Amino acid sequence: MRFNINAPFWRFMDTLLRFVGLNLVYLITLIPNVTIGPARAALYSTMFAYDEHDDIRLVKEYLTRFKREFKQGLAAWVLVAILAAAILFGLSFWKA
Repeated sequence: MRFNINAPFWRFMDTLLRFVGLNLVYLITLIPNVTIGPARAALYSTMFAYDEHDDIRLVKEYLTRFKREFKQGLAAWVLVAILAAAILFGLSFWKA
């Protein structure tokens, strides 16, 4: 019996390990609440890039896209946070 790195099991394990690494890096960059927007934007764009080319290195691509999309993601997250705060204030105002 020979060891074949291109066997379906090992290809699955390689893909699984790459996605586990991507999820861990995503969770680490998600810990500060300020970076929720940039982390989600980088994750989505990394997944779209993986859909086009499935041979990319996910963690490196994610970190590159996180740096590149930080300002846009932060602005989007601030906008969503302001809208959520306004809705919560309105709900608490009308309840009281």
